[in-house]
Amino acid sequence: MKNNPKYEISLMIQKIIKNLHFGYLKKNQPLIKKMRTLSVKLDEKIKQDVIDFIQQIDFQTDYDPKHLVTKEIKKSADRLIRDLEKKL
Repeated sequence: MKNNPKYEISLMIQKIIKNLHFGYLKKNQPLIKKMRTLSVKLDEKIKQDVIDFIQQIDFQTDYDPKHLVTKEIKKSADRLIRDLEKKL
């Protein structure tokens, strides 16, 4: 499954949420950049889901001093994972 952009994005979601939870915010930037790059190869629905997920992560990183994983992040991640699974 390596070199499958959908699989790689699903792994990145896990890493990004873990980094946010533990406060390793700088580790998320390269993951977010790669996620954007990989999503270019995918359909429009997944591209939009990736954008929504990244916006939620960016918002938490910028505006929440505790960097909590909120219900908005969870919903965004769940939607993206669900759509990735449909297309695998």
